Amino acid sequence: MKSLLLTLFILLGSFTANVLAADYRGTCDINFTASAAFKRVQGTAQCERFRVEKVGDSFRIPVIAVQVADMDTGNSLRDRDMRRMFDRENHPLIFGMPGSNDLVDATKWIRKEVEQMGEISFVLRIRDRVHPIATTVTDLSVSNGQIHATLDFTVSLELFELSPPSFFGLVRLNDEVKVTTRIYLQPIE
Repeated sequence: MKSLLLTLFILLGSFTANVLAADYRGTCDINFTASAAFKRVQGTAQCERFRVEKVGDSFRIPVIAVQVADMDTGNSLRDRDMRRMFDRENHPLIFGMPGSNDLVDATKWIRKEVEQMGEISFVLRIRDRVHPIATTVTDLSVSNGQIHATLDFTVSLELFELSPPSFFGLVRLNDEVKVTTRIYLQPIE
């Protein structure tokens, strides 16, 4: 299974070999949107800083973590309910993880996969539930060795056995939450 960062390094090969020469420091900004019959809820989060390390001709893909406590919808009551849904006390982090292998062979994938990208997958862990998530990569840019890309995917609350908060005790959020993640990678000199 391909990881969420695999695509970045596959596409890097089409830009320049020099881009693949360094380890990378990474961050990401996350926007999520859920809706109900008459309400649309938007929120933001950031992942914890991470590092993508070069190991020979491969890259070690890290686990990317998001603090549930830092997820923000701009409404303190809604945020409290959201954090309760995620069981923040017992599960303070949400994880995005590579699939079965955390090492990506850059030379093997670069030329072979660039033209066949389409959807990629990573593994998402929310509380004690783990499921593969399909995502697409857009807006990839490489400038001065820095890499930026956007990942778009949908999370099913039901799949992760999450009971969405309700409004006024009557109207619940829909099952699907749309997520857009902007990843920033900067070479470590």
